[in-house]
Amino acid sequence: MPSPQCPKCGRRLAAPDAKCLYCSGQGWAVCRRLLGLLRPFRRKVAAVVALNAFGVAVSLVPPYLTKRIIDDVILAAGDGRRRLLAAIAATMLASAAARGAANYLGGVISAQIGAGVVLELRRRLHDALLHVELGFFGARNSGEYTGRIMSDTEDVQRFLVDGSRDLAVQGLTMFGIAGVLLAMNWRLALIVFAPAPLLVWMSNRFHRRIHSLFHDQGAGIARLNTGISETIGGIRTIKAFSCQDRRSAAFSRAAGDVASIRVGITRRFMAFFGETGALMDAAIAMVWFTAAWSIAGGGSLTLGGLTAFAGYATMFYGPIRWLTNVANHAVNALVGAERIFFILDAPREDSTGTLPPPSPFRGRVELRGVHFGYVKGEEVLKGLDLSIAPGEMIGLVGRSGVGKSTLVNLVCRFFRVDSGEILIDGCNVNDLDLAAYRRKIGMVLQETFLFNASVFDNIACAKPGATMEEVVAAAKAACAHDFIMAREGGYHAMIGEGGARLSGGERQRIAIARAILHDPPILILDEATSAVDTDTERNIRDALARLCRGRTVIAIAHRLSTLRNATRLAVIDNGRVAELGTHRELLAKGGIYARLVAAQTELNEIGADSWNPQ
Repeated sequence: MPSPQCPKCGRRLAAPDAKCLYCSGQGWAVCRRLLGLLRPFRRKVAAVVALNAFGVAVSLVPPYLTKRIIDDVILAAGDGRRRLLAAIAATMLASAAARGAANYLGGVISAQIGAGVVLELRRRLHDALLHVELGFFGARNSGEYTGRIMSDTEDVQRFLVDGSRDLAVQGLTMFGIAGVLLAMNWRLALIVFAPAPLLVWMSNRFHRRIHSLFHDQGAGIARLNTGISETIGGIRTIKAFSCQDRRSAAFSRAAGDVASIRVGITRRFMAFFGETGALMDAAIAMVWFTAAWSIAGGGSLTLGGLTAFAGYATMFYGPIRWLTNVANHAVNALVGAERIFFILDAPREDSTGTLPPPSPFRGRVELRGVHFGYVKGEEVLKGLDLSIAPGEMIGLVGRSGVGKSTLVNLVCRFFRVDSGEILIDGCNVNDLDLAAYRRKIGMVLQETFLFNASVFDNIACAKPGATMEEVVAAAKAACAHDFIMAREGGYHAMIGEGGARLSGGERQRIAIARAILHDPPILILDEATSAVDTDTERNIRDALARLCRGRTVIAIAHRLSTLRNATRLAVIDNGRVAELGTHRELLAKGGIYARLVAAQTELNEIGADSWNPQ
């Protein structure tokens, strides 16, 4: 599937909602931003420019020395020819050594600049992903972001460092040689210069056509990254359902698409090089013909001069060939820059609030007339009202998709309400300092995430500087200590990516221990016991019952037995609080909650009967 196209010019876009850099006139702005990345390395860039200029000047010496060898040594008479030849040879060696030293130093400094540029770009991209709105991740896959941080930054680095260095070297070489050619024989120089406008036009047309292929290649590589990530993350599911052949075929198709695009790019480059090479060769042949005709007719041009001129003419076309290669870097970099700046310019989480959380922080939560929808025109919450007292445990109940997790997301300020307000101890949550406010909240989510680190590090990340005693106490409270100590390495055992070396219940108990160590005034439990057995659930429920005292708790659970210790239950339906009360009160009403309890009781009885041996 190719990248989205601009409706005006047909060029590929970085994303469906991105602007075309060409039609919007932002192309030069992007180039300026790219060059701005070199600003911290001004001195090193100046050193590279000076070394390049020196190298170019030295590279102009050999053709002139060749002229001297032919005219003043081979074709001349006299006793001083050997001494002159030795001096010329020494000069050639010295120029070669000087050019080699300049290239070496320039290359080393360029590598340092390149490493610094890539480091800074990747740091900015990673920081941007940490601070963009959560909705930014919904329409894109992880492989795309990985490609932008890794591949696109490399493309930008190649242009800014290698490409710009080549551009400087070849540009200086071309203009330097042009001056030499004009000084040697301006008529022949015009023959050499004649194809240049056509070459520039051909290059511009070529790169306009190939731009879309580079976009498709980047999109294809992103799909490959996503495929690999999904294969690794879902390997159990793939094996359980014997999907290996289908996954392999899908990956082969995606890899084949990328390979085809790369072959297409190479084919177009080779055709372009062939066309431009033929044009350059024709111009060189014309120079030889015209110069030879002039020498044969008694013109002033010498054989050595012709050889030197032809050498300079060939060198003049060399930079043009190199500039095509630089243009390749430029196209890649511009495509990569579009995708990079699309992330860097993405809307950040609104953290304009500056008020510190109230002190003392009691944890009263009030939602007043809250309206919210992830997609404009599709509301999830429709004027929801709910008040949670400090120290109260309130359970959110309802069918899937009615807005229970959305309510939690809004309380955590992952999203802003469309209308209405959320008050924390009487303060509008939008006015609070976001980072300080979130430090008052602890969460155990339905989708448990653990880092590829030790058990200790995963629990202690909730409290930097936590001691082993504090971590162990939190693990014991979460009924996790026994299985941790049963593993080799105990609290220092590595748990693998995403907690791959732990069971689902063990992962959730680690997450609960992390929240317990955090010791927040507001605790949010989103299906916190969904992946544990009944005995473990009972232990965790008892531990949570003790730990919930003195703090505000919002709990979501589909197993209603998990919420039996809740102070009150809020039944969410059609984007509003439909029922509110204790377990007994809601059962007595005979409404939505009573029907949910009846349905779940019936389901449990059916499950028990199905396992009852006859």
